[in-house]
Amino acid sequence: MAESNRERAVEGWIWNENVQPFLALLARYAGYDFDDADWQAVELGLEATDDEHPDRWYSYPLVGSDHRLEVQLAQAVGGSEV
Repeated sequence: MAESNRERAVEGWIWNENVQPFLALLARYAGYDFDDADWQAVELGLEATDDEHPDRWYSYPLVGSDHRLEVQLAQAVGGSEV
């Protein structure tokens, strides 16, 4: 498989207030126009998440003209990280 077609996973956390700009940046790399409707969907999807339970994570696709990204997010319970 060509290097550009491989799946790669990146893990980490980000402060709540940086999630929207981070997703907008990822979308830009993918060639996807991340707009207010996308952010509203992500915001709503994050409400019921729990980082300690993998079945309660939220997944959002960023399918652009250059790449396809699948972002999986969950709120840190009792914290201000995602």
